[in-house]
Amino acid sequence: MRTILTAITILIPLSTQVNAEEKYWDLYDKCTSRCEATYSANSTCTVGICSGEIKEIATSRITFLVTQLETVIDDFKLETLYDSQESWQNYMENHCNLMGIYDGSPMYSYCPMYMSIDRVEELEILLKSSQIGF
Repeated sequence: MRTILTAITILIPLSTQVNAEEKYWDLYDKCTSRCEATYSANSTCTVGICSGEIKEIATSRITFLVTQLETVIDDFKLETLYDSQESWQNYMENHCNLMGIYDGSPMYSYCPMYMSIDRVEELEILLKSSQIGF
C-alpha cells in the first residue's frame, strides 16, 4: 500500500493539489485509525508507524519536486537549490532531535513528518513561481 500511496503522490499533477497539507494529514489520520484497529497499538507506537509512512510519502514528493525544479531553474541557480535543500535537511534533523529530547520520543518521528509536509508546500510554491515567473 505504501508503494501505491507514493506513486499517487508523485503522479498527481500540481494543478490538482488544492491543499496538499490536508491530503497528508488525511493519510495520517487514516493510518492511525488502521494501526489502532489492526494492532490495538498505543498512541506512541501509532505515531511512530504512521509518521514514518507519511514522511516517506512526503520525502518522495520532495525528491520529485527537486527533480522538477532542476528542469526549470537556471543552471547557475541550481547550486542554490541544492544548498537550500541540504541546509533544510540539516535543520530538520537538528530541530527534530531537539524536539525529541525536550518533548519526548514521539517527536523523533512526528517532527520530521511534519517538517517534510511543510517542505513539500515550500517546494511546490517555488516550482509554481518558477514556471510563471517571479
